[in-house]
Amino acid sequence: MIEYLLPFLRVGGDAIAWKGRLHDELAGARKACVSIGGEIVMIRSTSDLGLGDTLPGRSLVVIRKTRPTPPRFPRAAAEAKRRPW
Repeated sequence: MIEYLLPFLRVGGDAIAWKGRLHDELAGARKACVSIGGEIVMIRSTSDLGLGDTLPGRSLVVIRKTRPTPPRFPRAAAEAKRRPW
């Protein structure tokens, strides 16, 4: 998701992603951020927001664009599927 969100942001801008199973994807997300020009600045679980009973196991992830995205991103969907982060 980071690969497709960050190119649309200006440097200093934030994207907020609604995620379910975050721990399965966190290592790849951090790797993608380094390559694409961003960083994960905050992760808030729904329980932190008082919504844990209604929306269990979900999180909001705030990603900040820290530098310009290299022109090779985003990759084509087929390449991203073939070589995920």
